Amino acid sequence: MSSGGQRRLQRIEAALIPTEAMAVWLQEVRAQHRSVHDLARSLQGKPDEAWPLFTLTRQAETAARARAKQDGAGSDGDALFHAERDAVRDVAMLFYLFMQVNGQFLEEKRALCLLVALLLHSIRDWFRDGRMPHWDEPLDRRLQLAVEELYGWQRAVAMLGERYFQGVCALLPETEEQLGWIVVQGELLVELFNDHLEFEGIARKNGKRKPPLP
Repeated sequence: MSSGGQRRLQRIEAALIPTEAMAVWLQEVRAQHRSVHDLARSLQGKPDEAWPLFTLTRQAETAARARAKQDGAGSDGDALFHAERDAVRDVAMLFYLFMQVNGQFLEEKRALCLLVALLLHSIRDWFRDGRMPHWDEPLDRRLQLAVEELYGWQRAVAMLGERYFQGVCALLPETEEQLGWIVVQGELLVELFNDHLEFEGIARKNGKRKPPLP
């Protein structure tokens, strides 16, 4: 990019409100890094000023100052101070929200995978033994709660993107793909459960024992 184009881009970015600035940064990060680990590794050895929180807050402060001057409030010291402080606070909150949703999913990913694996094991036992496992809650209820939790994660991520990140997904690509994969496994379990339930109903209706499954 030419120096003139770079200056124009900087002027545009300097005029962005915090949600817009965060969305632009998030799009760039998603294009360049697949995971939080990759992002952190790319920052090793760089000065503090190159880290996202410093960059975003400095950009938000500059943009707030420019907007205040355009609105005629640039000469009002208190108004300018509050505008800059609010912009810095807002963009910092958005950055921490981005880090929190990625970090929280990575913390819960193992538990979600183990939950899906446990349900798969229980469904296989049902196929083999011909009876559902005896739990405090029926298997179909446990399956429903598990899928609702997986869908809840997808809905929460989608809502965060729409509300705070200008429609950009808050998860980095690798994490987004992992969530999608776990949801698909949950949906496959539901299909297995429903298919076998239908098969059992047909077998009972015909008065035949269902053939042993391999």
